[in-house]
Amino acid sequence: MNAGVLAVLNASVPMMSGFIARVFFKDRLSKKQALGLVIGVVGVIILMSESLFGGGDQGKGLVEGLLPMGYALFACVGYALGANITKNYLYDVSPVAITAGSLIIGSLIMLPVTFTEFPYGKAISIKAWVSVICIGVFSTAIALIFMNQLIKNIGPTRATSITLVIPIFAIILGYLLLGEALNIQAIIGSIVILIGTYLSLELSIKKMLKPKDKAQMNSI
Repeated sequence: MNAGVLAVLNASVPMMSGFIARVFFKDRLSKKQALGLVIGVVGVIILMSESLFGGGDQGKGLVEGLLPMGYALFACVGYALGANITKNYLYDVSPVAITAGSLIIGSLIMLPVTFTEFPYGKAISIKAWVSVICIGVFSTAIALIFMNQLIKNIGPTRATSITLVIPIFAIILGYLLLGEALNIQAIIGSIVILIGTYLSLELSIKKMLKPKDKAQMNSI
C-alpha cells in the first residue's frame, strides 16, 4: 500500500470519530464541522494524488492488496474510538496516566512481534536506534500526552482533526530536510486541508481579531 492511500485512510479518523460520537455518545456535529471534515479529506486526496493514483503494487493479489488497507482502517477505528472513550470515560484521569497505560498495553501486545521480527545477527546503526527512540519519546509519548489533554478540552472530533494537517507537515519537512520536490498538488492540497481544518475546528477569524473588552483585560 502506497503512502497516498495510507494518508487518505489516516485522514478519515476525524470522520470516524464524529460518527462514533454521534451514534454511541449522542454528540452532534454541526454542519460546519461535517463540511470541514469532508473538505479536509478532499484536500488530503489532492495532496497525495500523485502517489495515490500513480499506481501501487501491481503484482499483488486482491487479498494481499486489501489486507494492509484493512489493518490501516482498523487502526483508524481504534484511534477514533480511543478518543471518544478518553473524552467520555477518562475525563478525570491524567493525560500522562492515559498515555502510559495505552503505551504499556500496546507494547505488551506487540512484544511477540518484536521477538519474531527483530533482525537478529544484523548490525543496527546508532542513527537507527536514535530514530526509534525519538519516534517513541517525542512523536508518540509526548504527542499523545498533548493529544489526550486536547481531547478533554475540545472533544474527540475536533482534536482528531489535526490528523488532516499531518501530510502537510510531512511534505514541508521533506522539502526542507530531505530536499524533496514541492509541486502544485502539494500547495493546492495544503490550502484545501487548512480550509477544512478551519471549518472542522469551528474557528472564527472575527473572534480571533476582535479586541478584548476591559473586563477581560482586567482579569489578565
